[in-house]
Amino acid sequence: MSDTTAVEEPKQQEVPPDACPVADYDWSTPRRFVAAERRKLADLAAKAVQRIASDVGNLLRRQLPLEVGSVTEQYGADLWNPAERPEYGVPLTDKAGRVCGMLTIPPQIAIGWVEQLLGGGAPAEAALKPLSSLESALLLDIAAAFVKAFSATAQELGGPALQHVESVFHEKSPIEGHEKDEFCRFVLITEVDQKKAEIRLSVLGEPLASIADPSLAKKKPRPPEELRKELIGHLATTPVQITAWLGKSTVTMRDITILEPGDVLLLSRTLKDPIELRVMGNIVHMGYPVACDGCYAVQIVERRDWPRTKLAGKEKKQ
Repeated sequence: MSDTTAVEEPKQQEVPPDACPVADYDWSTPRRFVAAERRKLADLAAKAVQRIASDVGNLLRRQLPLEVGSVTEQYGADLWNPAERPEYGVPLTDKAGRVCGMLTIPPQIAIGWVEQLLGGGAPAEAALKPLSSLESALLLDIAAAFVKAFSATAQELGGPALQHVESVFHEKSPIEGHEKDEFCRFVLITEVDQKKAEIRLSVLGEPLASIADPSLAKKKPRPPEELRKELIGHLATTPVQITAWLGKSTVTMRDITILEPGDVLLLSRTLKDPIELRVMGNIVHMGYPVACDGCYAVQIVERRDWPRTKLAGKEKKQ
């Protein structure tokens, strides 16, 4: 058994010396975790694989060869493709019962393990097929031991508690609805007839964040109302530009070109109409033009709330 874990880093294209050093961004791969955080997730896999091999091996009553192959980030849509890679899938949930991942096992391994629990030998060939109720129950027992061992290791490192769902999928995706979500995929390698085979355990990136960055586990979620008050506090001290809008007029291009000093351009508002004070295009106050200290000014006659944030001041400034 090997503890060596391969952490796959994003591949970068070689840039010619005379070219601008700009690399294309690979949008098909998530980038939730930085390299140091991915190494911590690789450490999780290295520690978990020993416990998984022991617990599942005890259930199968034999030594189970198992090692970590890789730890990568993938979108949910790329984790399940039965046409190219036939697998049995078992959904995973968190404490609240929300689906947060899956365990996928190739049919050669899954059916071979089930046959061993039934007292038979490993089949020479095993194609993906619907399992009987007994076969499903036995495979779920193996999945339970697998997930329990991984979850125990994750919890020791400050991560989430995971549990399996009592369902085996072979056509429909076990993580349906999470195609656009970011997952961390742990690939574990075992042997079948002296050939390497992969077992994959995929977990949403969000629950694993406390392992990748332990400081997050110490931070308690802040109530939405508290966050809203803090945001409004920052907005209240942000400098903005206010515009006094007198009115508008529609004229022809010819009229604009012949305007001369002394001409009068008539606007849409009358002298009795208040003018608008606007911030970012939104009307925040209404008032009348006045003079103050030799400058144009506006005397407020109507105060309005800011759209959405309701930032109207409660105290009138003199």
